[in-house]
Amino acid sequence: MAVQGTIAPGFHEGARSEYLAQYVFAAFGTAVPVPRQEDSGIDFYCTLGERMGQRFHVDNYYLVQVKSTREDILYDGKEAVRWLLSHRYPFFIAHVDKKEGRVAVFQTLKVTMCYAKAGIERIALRLQGGASFAQIAPEKNLAIELGPPILDFEIGKLADAAFVQTARDVMRTWVTYDQFNLDLKGAGLTVFQVPTSYSTNYVPGPNERTIGNFKDASTSPLREKYYDVMFRLLANHVNLTAARGDKERFKRVADFVGQTLREERLGWSIGLGMLAVAVNCGARHVGYEAEITLADGNGNKLPLPQVRIEG
Repeated sequence: MAVQGTIAPGFHEGARSEYLAQYVFAAFGTAVPVPRQEDSGIDFYCTLGERMGQRFHVDNYYLVQVKSTREDILYDGKEAVRWLLSHRYPFFIAHVDKKEGRVAVFQTLKVTMCYAKAGIERIALRLQGGASFAQIAPEKNLAIELGPPILDFEIGKLADAAFVQTARDVMRTWVTYDQFNLDLKGAGLTVFQVPTSYSTNYVPGPNERTIGNFKDASTSPLREKYYDVMFRLLANHVNLTAARGDKERFKRVADFVGQTLREERLGWSIGLGMLAVAVNCGARHVGYEAEITLADGNGNKLPLPQVRIEG
């Protein structure tokens, strides 16, 4: 039973950690706290920023979850796992040690790398591990070691303007890495760009490598998403080729499209519709006999718009 004039001590301690975290992330840009009643696992919506003249310009949106212990962070059950792997913004874990007055920030690139892995029912994020990246094999109960923190410092360091700028640069580098990989994820790809290694409180060096597994994209529900994105790009390429009046190149591209559609059994997508219109209209423009016919589930031919190609 609630007693007026009192609060739960655990709730209060968690709030104190979040106050300190907001002070830290507000030093790099903006840090908007999520109201307790709206908390779904994200504590802050943040941006980075730079002073330009008399204005402070913000960019690089990212999410932060705050923890007051270094215990494993558990996502138990398929829905919790789906929630974790569905993020579309860079995501960071901040550990706040109130007694020592320290904050450690952990990146989550390995979480993005797992978004297409099948059969995962439980994920434990561990604030430990080495500063390198490797292919992650899917498991029903998956433990992901995030590696050492990208930042780890006493709160008092925020009085040092040079340190704040370095810390902001570190955050910007990792936000950029994560956003780049999220963009690949959005295209249905399962290969990612990661630094070869890194050190706490330093911007990662220029050495990078690509890691991933193309098979994940072909065996997961992302297969049709991948083709949708590819068809959108191909539609643009077909239009450009037709506009140039290059019949031979158009023929090669159109024949490749036709062969791909014959070999792959794909459902309707916006990309497929765009590609069909591009090929059909482009073929008429360059004088090549080619047509893509689309049908609904009952076998009825779908009408496609006629687009005029300028060139």
